[in-house]
Amino acid sequence: MSIHSVVVDGPLALRMQRLDAAREGAIGRQILTLPLLAARLAGGFIAPASREILYPAIRLALDAGGYEDIGKVSGLPGMPSAVLAALRSWWDAGTPKGIPDNARLRDFTLLERRVRETLQRGALAPPDLVEAALGRLHLAPRLVGPVSIHAVPDIQPVWRQFVVQLCGVVPVRWVASSHSRRSWFPGRTETVPAGRGLLIAADVCADPRSEVREALRWARAQIAEGGMPPEELAITAASPTTWDDTFLVLAREARLPLHFSHGVPALGTREGQTCAALADILLRGLSQERVRLLLARIPPARENIPLDWAKGLKRSAALTTPQLWRHALEEARAERADGDVVERALLPVLELLAAGISEAEQAGRRLLRGPALTLWQDAMRMAPPQAIELSLQALRVDDGREPGNTIVWGPAHHLAAAPRKHVRLVGLEANAWPRRAMEDPLLPEHLLGQMRLPSPDIAGDDRMMHDIIVSQSAGYTLSRGHRSATGSLQVASTLWRRDQQRIVGRSAIPRHAFSESDRLYARPADAGKKPQVRSSRACWRAWQNSD
Repeated sequence: MSIHSVVVDGPLALRMQRLDAAREGAIGRQILTLPLLAARLAGGFIAPASREILYPAIRLALDAGGYEDIGKVSGLPGMPSAVLAALRSWWDAGTPKGIPDNARLRDFTLLERRVRETLQRGALAPPDLVEAALGRLHLAPRLVGPVSIHAVPDIQPVWRQFVVQLCGVVPVRWVASSHSRRSWFPGRTETVPAGRGLLIAADVCADPRSEVREALRWARAQIAEGGMPPEELAITAASPTTWDDTFLVLAREARLPLHFSHGVPALGTREGQTCAALADILLRGLSQERVRLLLARIPPARENIPLDWAKGLKRSAALTTPQLWRHALEEARAERADGDVVERALLPVLELLAAGISEAEQAGRRLLRGPALTLWQDAMRMAPPQAIELSLQALRVDDGREPGNTIVWGPAHHLAAAPRKHVRLVGLEANAWPRRAMEDPLLPEHLLGQMRLPSPDIAGDDRMMHDIIVSQSAGYTLSRGHRSATGSLQVASTLWRRDQQRIVGRSAIPRHAFSESDRLYARPADAGKKPQVRSSRACWRAWQNSD
């Protein structure tokens, strides 16, 4: 059996290439990202340091203290995520040279060294991973075989030395769009044939929610009228977070097979809401409403609490301390069938919750199970317990769908690495696509002197992703919001096409509604035939009628 490796970029490309290999019955084909390829060469028990591993190491490094400049802010809730972003930029640069001598960079190099030393055995930061892989490069013919870099738009400097030296050991070819950045690459290059790239329309929608509605109508029309399979459709934005919540709600209503390639917000899941209910009590204290909400999401039987535990409790009672709960439960004992079982089972839980956020770890272990406990532990690793709400907001989880039979919604850099035939690009507003470059808060340029990190050229990268997605498509549409979610006017992006622009009003009748409610909204005559609508209109007329 001959081994050969395919290198891809991003979770969408990784899953699509593995699906293609399975469909083709490929034997000996390894689908890897560059970090995974380096780890394969470095050794069987070596893995790239993931975010889940880096966050505890960063927090330990910050807690060690001894910093000149960042010591005053090292305990702030957002510091671990800021450090992680700065470390990624630092590591992407490879081996920085000519580091200026100032307090911030002395602190950062100390912090970076501590993080690398704190990482558990077998988990390596990118520079260490490259060094370990280069030390075993002679094994590449047997471990990875010929390498094909597939549809990767760009490779960070930290990996370029590894790729260049790999070219001298095994055949390496890079198959990508003509817009990819590969002038430094010494191996064999192939250009993917461009698609028709036909612009269908450029829709000006009212606001972000209207953009989502029009995107789902577009997807429904492509499937119902155009006969396109869902796996050939994609909706993308440079940064999709603005539209995520709306897509999550409306896609469920539409019952369209929509896959979030970047994951769904954790708080949009039942497990995330369970964690949020627990965090609310620990941060803000006991109340009857919060306890009811928590136990509605956590089965009371898990703690041997009878289902009628709340019987006899007055809704108006605040119950803000364990003592008040004890008194209220004793007063309502006669209303329940199990006597004092509720007090014996529920009061220890309430006393734990009353201890506050300092007992967050123990409360999570006792009350949560399965995915909810995993989410809680991930949030605890990201930042101090006092910032648990911010951590939960930042977490994303897999939506459980396969991209091989669904419409994809995700960031442009995911789609550029796994292009689709029919795409819709949303958010074509100024400063949204392409986005403005932002300085790293920990490593601003004025402190770096002559040294330059590969802080990504965000605007250039966004233009490149746009060009790749468009050039590889058979047909594409654009959309932008006339106003933002807060009501401010939006200016068109430099990538906007005015020659195909059309105004899409909120009350426009769609050719294909994305759901039943969307159809009734656009067709008042049909809506008026619904019994519930007739009843509500009759109620309104009666309310206005003084007789």
